[in-house]
Amino acid sequence: MVEGSKIHTPDARPETAFYDPDKAVAYLNVLYQDAVGFLQSRFDEVLRSGSTGHRYRAFYPQISVQVDSFRSIDSRLSFGHVTSPGSHTTTITSPDLFSGYLRQQIELLVENHDSPILIGPSETPIPLHFALSDEISANKAEAQSQPFLLRDLFDVPDLAPANRTLTSQSKTGTELVSLNTTPPAISIGLFGASRAPSSKSVPWDSTSVTDSSGTSIAAENRQRCSGKVLKTS
Repeated sequence: MVEGSKIHTPDARPETAFYDPDKAVAYLNVLYQDAVGFLQSRFDEVLRSGSTGHRYRAFYPQISVQVDSFRSIDSRLSFGHVTSPGSHTTTITSPDLFSGYLRQQIELLVENHDSPILIGPSETPIPLHFALSDEISANKAEAQSQPFLLRDLFDVPDLAPANRTLTSQSKTGTELVSLNTTPPAISIGLFGASRAPSSKSVPWDSTSVTDSSGTSIAAENRQRCSGKVLKTS
């Protein structure tokens, strides 16, 4: 930690209510680009001039919806609605990559609950490494001889909660390698409805996993996650 350091953040933008999904997604992009651009510019400044004695922090944008009723929603989908009253919030990363997905989700939430979507900055910092391009890598900068540590100036990824343990076992003559993790609770859809557990558990991350029928779960998982909206069965 830099002694007596002050945390610098981007100029704050207000939380804003939207009924129009296109305008909501556009504002998500503005917030995200503000945050990422801030971290990139401060990182460039630090590489050129060295530590300034300050810390730098920017935040993910978030989507919130306020629901005041247990009113049942007539929906066959597992997303686009919530099942209980309250304030429901989730952070968003790279909204430009998921714009179509986000528009669909927001449109359904507004339609199902007759309530605006609130878009604003969250309180979750963006790790520096996730804000930089491959050409400007924090890892490369760390590898260079610098008189300071990046974690003293920026937020960095915290992988400890993953609690990953690699186990292997033999099943029907096939080596089964599974990567057991305890990730945070993540819904495939924004504020998705609860669903019964699947009979086939797909690991969060794996490179060579097969189920009892010999089907490659990892291959199936990669195909489902390759830039497309995940669907539940």
